[in-house]
Amino acid sequence: MNHYLHLKASNKVIHTSRIENDVTGFPKNVYICSFSYSIKHSPTYGDYLVHVVLPEFGIKKSGQNEIDGIGVVNKEDNPVIMLMKLKEKY
Repeated sequence: MNHYLHLKASNKVIHTSRIENDVTGFPKNVYICSFSYSIKHSPTYGDYLVHVVLPEFGIKKSGQNEIDGIGVVNKEDNPVIMLMKLKEKY
């Protein structure tokens, strides 16, 4: 699956096969779409990209998992909503 992003402010177009999360590392890569595991949502919110992560599918081991920048996340926790802003230079 490829992403096609048109940044209206700079009139730049980005075409990529993956978007890497370099802030928290959870999840390592994100997939931008209007639904995630039957959760329907807008793929953008203002200037931000939106990604919904279900810990059940994003965490490999059960129990408490300490994730830098987020805190303690369990597999049974509610969805994590990520708002991401693209870097000025990429």
